[in-house]
Amino acid sequence: MYPDVRVVQRGARGEPRKSGGNAVATVPVLVPLTDDEPITEGFIEIRDAESGGKVISVVEVLSPANKVPGPGRDLYRKKQRELRNGRVSLVEIDLIRQGKHVLLAPLVKIPPEHRSPLLVSVLRGWKPEVAEVYPISFRDPLPTIKVPLRKTDADVTLELQVLLDQAYRNGRYGDIDYRKPSNPPLGRADAAWANDLLTKKGLHGKTATRNKK
Repeated sequence: MYPDVRVVQRGARGEPRKSGGNAVATVPVLVPLTDDEPITEGFIEIRDAESGGKVISVVEVLSPANKVPGPGRDLYRKKQRELRNGRVSLVEIDLIRQGKHVLLAPLVKIPPEHRSPLLVSVLRGWKPEVAEVYPISFRDPLPTIKVPLRKTDADVTLELQVLLDQAYRNGRYGDIDYRKPSNPPLGRADAAWANDLLTKKGLHGKTATRNKK
């Protein structure tokens, strides 16, 4: 979790002190040599206690750093390869519209009618040649997906919409101003749908508060 506000002191405080002579001691300026807030990428590992803690599944919720050119995307690509080669199941949840497609399931191999900016990909460790893809429509609730464990275990279901709703409440995102255009912009049909929805909810012309839609 990251703080919403971080207050830091720049430089030194207090009155300059006189030295033994008439000169005034100069107060040095403190310059931080590290980033204000280190950026870390979180993920969930599912381990098998019976095998000494072997990782059997990893759940990744993609961030913008995973999808835009740079070290974040390079590291994520490397991690994908390592998990696949290690026969570890990988669940990739991509709810970020910006950036390029980076899921293990190549976009060109997904049927055109099932391609969307938001996708979930599930790779089972014992079936590295195929991925299960959940297309996500901007206008529909998020799906319930299956998280694989060991090959002999039943899948665990994960209700993404319930999870997102809880994160929205806990993160206090209700003060988002939905009047502002989205970045990246929505397509014409989705933008028209969103504007119609906001008008029906009375959110146009004022700041939306405590409303996740």
